[in-house]
Amino acid sequence: MVNSRRGSLQELQRMDRTSVDYTPLAWSPAARPKSVRTWLRSRCGTATVALSVTTILLVVIAASSPPQSGTHLRDWSQNLMGGGSGTGSTEHPSTTLRSDETYAYAVPDPNVEGSYAEHPIHGLIREGKEQWAAKVARQSKTYEAAVHEYKRRYRREPPPGFDKWFEWAQKHDVQLLDEYDSLYRQIEPMLGVRPKTLKERVDAYRDKKGRGRDHGLITIKDGVITVGEGWRPAVTEGFAELMQPVAHLLPDVVVPLYLHDAASATLDWRARQGYQKAAREGYWVNESELPIELEHESVWTKRERQCPLDSPYRRFVIGLDTKPPVGGPAFIRNHTNAMTYCMAPQLADMHGSLAQTADIQNLLPSFALSTHEWNADVLWTPPILYDLNPKNESPFREKAHKLLWRGSPDGISVTHDKHWRQSHRFRLLTLLNSNDTEPRIVRQTKWDHFGREYQVDVQHTLAELNDRYSDVRATGGPVQCAPAICEHLKETMTFVPKASLEEMADHRYVMDVDGNAYSARFRAHLQSNQLPFKSTIFPGWFMDRIQPWVHYVPVRVDYADLYDVLAFFDGGLDAARTGNHDDLAEEIAMAGSDWAHGFWRLDDMRAYTLRLLLEWARVFDPARKPTAQLELNV
Repeated sequence: MVNSRRGSLQELQRMDRTSVDYTPLAWSPAARPKSVRTWLRSRCGTATVALSVTTILLVVIAASSPPQSGTHLRDWSQNLMGGGSGTGSTEHPSTTLRSDETYAYAVPDPNVEGSYAEHPIHGLIREGKEQWAAKVARQSKTYEAAVHEYKRRYRREPPPGFDKWFEWAQKHDVQLLDEYDSLYRQIEPMLGVRPKTLKERVDAYRDKKGRGRDHGLITIKDGVITVGEGWRPAVTEGFAELMQPVAHLLPDVVVPLYLHDAASATLDWRARQGYQKAAREGYWVNESELPIELEHESVWTKRERQCPLDSPYRRFVIGLDTKPPVGGPAFIRNHTNAMTYCMAPQLADMHGSLAQTADIQNLLPSFALSTHEWNADVLWTPPILYDLNPKNESPFREKAHKLLWRGSPDGISVTHDKHWRQSHRFRLLTLLNSNDTEPRIVRQTKWDHFGREYQVDVQHTLAELNDRYSDVRATGGPVQCAPAICEHLKETMTFVPKASLEEMADHRYVMDVDGNAYSARFRAHLQSNQLPFKSTIFPGWFMDRIQPWVHYVPVRVDYADLYDVLAFFDGGLDAARTGNHDDLAEEIAMAGSDWAHGFWRLDDMRAYTLRLLLEWARVFDPARKPTAQLELNV
């Protein structure tokens, strides 16, 4: 069935659409195809001409198979005249993405606004390729160029040891030697704090009470790595094993490793600006003047304080905006923005890790396994992200045409006072296993008889969609739940045995979704010749070094785009999988596999953490003075 789907007023205004022209098609001599004009000139006889032209028109109109009687007439006429924009033509009438700073939007109603408009995923892939090619091409090739680029980006001299880092990285074929912006962004606020103050806060972790209980200390001295006590040796010993091959290059530092999966500390956004301002202008920050912890502060208040003052979330909280209407055909354009509720307020109640938030405090130095943009911790590269290496690399075309996921129903403490049903894993399991018969609208592509692609909205029930696309199951049994809820879940959920990564690699499409924090499977999925659909609120250490829509497919945390994405890549529900883009799916899967083998090696992880340690050593240097940013014309 064909149906229309309309966007909200705000969404339509954001798209800046042109007005719709319903002027009937004019068959003037100039508008006729050249072949028709030539044929007409070679004939005489009014009756013959009229009959023949009528016949041609009927044949052409019948062959064009417009998607729906309500199709935008201007687009249809362009296609009849040979000026269409489907897969058979070289360009679209409009290849500019309808987008805001986070999402790219499809036309809300293709049957009214132009079904031949380009599907946004085409534009996102094209844009991603251009951005990736530009990033690779601009990388520094020499040490002098790398120093120049460092100064240009951060307005500082590189840290001591940068020359040795660059030499080692080049020798070990590390790619993208300039792409460490997220690393520096996490380090920079500490440059506004006295080294003595930071050292005192790290030394406090030696008392294994409070925060000290949750940290393991690594001491590096004269190239020797010493692992301190900690209840999670996989983290502390993993750090030592990762960095041992470059121990001779490591500065003398103490590294506090947070042992939990999530981050340890949160900053008020205005406090972060205060730290950054001090770092950039060259003075020691007065922390007593910064907004820190409030007594009896609610999760809602903390969330608001973590976001920029002009962010969509702040505007929503104070009533200036309702939640952005992104429930239509909207696809992620900026994955980092889509990970934070500050930019996408609808996420605030949709992820288990956001059910509670750490206390807002002063800047507390810590290395974390995963972070949000509002955390004070810095991100490092734990080996667990690399250690999962499946042996199944079967060709993409031989894999099953379903989206697979296996995992525990965790990601939140399942208690009566938590909205656990709205958390990310429970929503995924509920959605992809639903037998609901209420119709849902899915955006699909088709081709007319000229080979031109157009969009159409179709209705299917969740039961039909899941039968076609889904192989998503919970494994093992209930976890992290109150006893009564555990019993309820045993009775109401279906659990299957755990699957190995090799078994999971038999599917073309695989869901990569957060657990209690980061997902450790992403690299394994990438290197398995699969197309990973990544839904996360945790920016990985690799975010500056990977390209969405080129190496993987970003999926919204609310999953509102999931069936639209599946329909685009794997086609419709019919046996022919109408509208599939197998070639594009395989292309991204292969590019992701190549990227995993070439850009996510142990040496790449060492290069990242070694550079982080050089920055860390500068921050903790007792002789460091407050230094303003360089004044450069570069």
